Amino acid sequence: MAGENISYWDLREEEDEEACSFALSLYCDGFKFEALKAAVELNIIDIIKDSGRGARLAPAEIAAKLPTNNPAAPTMLRCLLDYLVSHSIFTVAPTTLPDGTVERRYGLAPVCTFFSP
Repeated sequence: MAGENISYWDLREEEDEEACSFALSLYCDGFKFEALKAAVELNIIDIIKDSGRGARLAPAEIAAKLPTNNPAAPTMLRCLLDYLVSHSIFTVAPTTLPDGTVERRYGLAPVCTFFSP
């Protein structure tokens, strides 16, 4: 077989696509874990839960209850929560404010019950 150029991974196109998709999902699961870990460590689940059944809070409202003075905190929380919404860990509902602007408000998905006593 010397001189023959045979790939170790001689996959059909369908197998290659499935393997690539699976590899990406394995890699991205680490991001999901870290994002959820951050939400738990920041007590975001408890902050929303303590606001009452069915509560939805804006990132600025959540940030106001965190021990930080970082003016970028609401924006960073929005990014974190949007990512977790995409994995059905939090919920989001656009709310129109009196001035006509739309604000994203975040709530708890049922899975959150396992991350907060």
